[in-house]
Amino acid sequence: MLLDYNKLQRGVVMKVLLVNDTTGWYHFGCTGTSLALKKELENLGCELSSFSILDCNALDYLPGSVEEFFDKEILAKFIAHNHALCALIQNNDVIVVNGEGTLHGAKRGPLSLLYIVYIAKSVFAKNVQIINHSVYPNDSVSAEDNEILSLYKNIYKTVDFVAIREPISVSIMRSIGLDVHESFDCLPLYIKHYYQPNLCNKQNDLILLAGSAAWFNLNIFTPDAQAGDSLKNGLMQVIKALQPKMAEGYRIRFLYSDLEHPAKDDQEMLSFLKGNIGPSFSVIHARSIDSWLRAIEEADLLISGRFHHSIAAACLGTKFIALNSNTPKMTGLMKSMGHPKPLIYSDLKLENKLKRVIPRSAICTNSPHMLDNLCKKAQNNFTMLRKLSLY
Repeated sequence: MLLDYNKLQRGVVMKVLLVNDTTGWYHFGCTGTSLALKKELENLGCELSSFSILDCNALDYLPGSVEEFFDKEILAKFIAHNHALCALIQNNDVIVVNGEGTLHGAKRGPLSLLYIVYIAKSVFAKNVQIINHSVYPNDSVSAEDNEILSLYKNIYKTVDFVAIREPISVSIMRSIGLDVHESFDCLPLYIKHYYQPNLCNKQNDLILLAGSAAWFNLNIFTPDAQAGDSLKNGLMQVIKALQPKMAEGYRIRFLYSDLEHPAKDDQEMLSFLKGNIGPSFSVIHARSIDSWLRAIEEADLLISGRFHHSIAAACLGTKFIALNSNTPKMTGLMKSMGHPKPLIYSDLKLENKLKRVIPRSAICTNSPHMLDNLCKKAQNNFTMLRKLSLY
């Protein structure tokens, strides 16, 4: 560990930089997990600074590929043109990277986080931790040795502490010889400590739909993303499976996070659903993290390929059916919670499988027990920070 303990004298506040703050980003599940993460850091007595996911995307002179990653000219240009980030790294004791679902493959998003780690370690010699995240170097469960996997391995082995939020990612990283700790996403900490449940307003005729990053497997910065035919066919099967419930009088609503930077895959899905469900379909526009949680809590059933939506349903006692995402993280999540594997959009038998589980066989958890268990696992993200704060 390269942290200078002499600088952390008793009574001196530890300065922590949180990288990849997702508050106000994508959907309110990301907001909830970042709010909880920041609150935990403040509760440890840290002086907290933040560098958002938008800040990460705005960085200049990032390497554009794995081949460019260790280029010394690119490094020099990066340091020269990204003064704000470099000053933040320099002025903090610990750099905490909130990985969430970003670290997979070698697109701009994951490369930016890996490069920040590289800079913080190789140039500024800081204590660096990557927490609250899934990681899939090859965008799959594969640990095939290639240049992308090699990059992840070389960066992760320099990191002082790694906490991963689901067991499949843990298994992949341990299989390539890395020392990592299993934790969980921080959203349950927000639900337990800051959300007030309302168990008396369950709407037994409400089925809630939510998105999936699999819908086009791109990100919010992609202006012209389009869903593939297999995903459209899959969503059409979801609609067909719900038609008998609509005939029984169930209301079908889509949960949308009204944020300044919303999920583009949600927008794409909404357009498709509006054109194919008809008048039985409407949208819940959540305008705060608590209204988003309230919508999930009050629904009879949630059908979603979203990591955080499924966590919220499990913690709040709402029945849910999990679908796949853009990486195996949903399979990892379900394994972590002891639930069956998610259904797959591209499965040609998806309609029949959904009809078998809507709604009697949908997952419903004992929420107080589940919530306490997940909060305990989420606290594993802060194991090293707790030790440092007590020094």
